[in-house]
Amino acid sequence: MTGTTRNKCAVATAVLLLSVWLSGCGSSPPVRYFQLAAMDSPGQQAHAETVPGAETVLRAETVLGIGPFELPDYLDRPQIVSRGAGAELVVDDFHRWAEALDAAVVRTLAMNIGAQREHLLALAYPFKNFAGLDYQLTARIMRFEADADGGVELLLHWQLHNVATDELILRRTSRYKSRANPGNTPSGRVAAMSDVLQQFSADVARALPPNAAPAGGSLRPVGKRK
Repeated sequence: MTGTTRNKCAVATAVLLLSVWLSGCGSSPPVRYFQLAAMDSPGQQAHAETVPGAETVLRAETVLGIGPFELPDYLDRPQIVSRGAGAELVVDDFHRWAEALDAAVVRTLAMNIGAQREHLLALAYPFKNFAGLDYQLTARIMRFEADADGGVELLLHWQLHNVATDELILRRTSRYKSRANPGNTPSGRVAAMSDVLQQFSADVARALPPNAAPAGGSLRPVGKRK
């Protein structure tokens, strides 16, 4: 075989390998993004009124701050994590969260809890541009993922704190379960994760004191016109 022939064979082989590699890249599935869902029916969170020099004023008898929530390191990532056989964890590169999971959890809880209590303004952490909190909910999540069969478990330590009096109202460890339905699909698993958050939200709403409000209520400007 001459040198020219060997060079042609080498070039042809390189082109073939490149074609195979490109075709393999082209067959990768697209990345899909998911978001936790809040309850469908919003409640009356606060009354709004307009005053001179302010865009919006919220009159809320109780202001509840939700967060920060701590996640275990294995969940603190963009990919959706599930449990495999035994002690295996499955990190899915093609199914991801549309936002940071800790932010998604506190945002969803704020919407859920606010929907269950009238005259409650539920704020997701961080609490920017607000004058103060009456109560604060914090938690450390121990488990929050689906297993290989589509069962979802939320296990967390949580506490409710009266900010005004610097008093700990309660401290609990709670476990909530749900199941992906219909079918053990990524969408079904995320829906089940939303469901366990709704279960937890109901417990928090019940744990708030029935007349949890500062005397006379409070006015908290959201923003002023420049």
